[in-house]
Amino acid sequence: ASNIIIRNMTIGLLPGKIDAIGIEGQSGGVPSNIWIDHNTLFSSTKDCAGAGDLEFDGLIDSKAGAHHITYSYNYIHDHQKVGLIGSSDSDASDRYITFHHNVYSNVVSRLPLQRAGYTHLYNNLYSNVLTSGANIRMGGYSLIEGNYFENAQNPVTSRDSSAIGYWELRNNNVKSPADFATYGIKWVASGSSPSRDATDWTTTANFPVGIPYAYTVQDPACVKQRLLNVAGAGKGLATLSCN
Repeated sequence: ASNIIIRNMTIGLLPGKIDAIGIEGQSGGVPSNIWIDHNTLFSSTKDCAGAGDLEFDGLIDSKAGAHHITYSYNYIHDHQKVGLIGSSDSDASDRYITFHHNVYSNVVSRLPLQRAGYTHLYNNLYSNVLTSGANIRMGGYSLIEGNYFENAQNPVTSRDSSAIGYWELRNNNVKSPADFATYGIKWVASGSSPSRDATDWTTTANFPVGIPYAYTVQDPACVKQRLLNVAGAGKGLATLSCN
């Protein structure tokens, strides 16, 4: 299918091995043109004995041929593995995925876990990230701009795959390593190789494709102050105003 909208849903505490929103791609370039907007998605960061790696599984996973997806104004909280793009290192293609105006609060990792492809991450709030944030891998590229990071460990990284990925950093609240202490940014090196962390907070490669849509990047301070008021289900599909 294509032209799919999932909107204004509250989904949480699903059993293991089930994603809250799972987009399972197929060959032939489907599904595509998907909009995930104004949802509240959650589980728990507590460990359950015997649950293993599949405890609560993902919240917003997309795999195989799925492409041209937008995640906007979602409130995602209290979860371990939030979202992957590509089920394994061999699941790599030129996907185009946008994440904007999402709130991630008290989450562990995968914001997203990106294998190959292109992502645009703008005006998101990353608050209390316990292990890692945007993990760009397998030659993928991410344009990361206008976001607000606070109390986050490894907010931008490339680890745990056979090839690293690349990022361009623009106009986020963190401007340089001098801001790490101010915003509670911490780094823990990966045991995997190859790996790269944004400990120097510099662009590793310019985003190589044009953005095909018009958008306005709002001030990260406004994202911090006001985004939670309009993100998630039951908010009347409101959008962020910084006037």
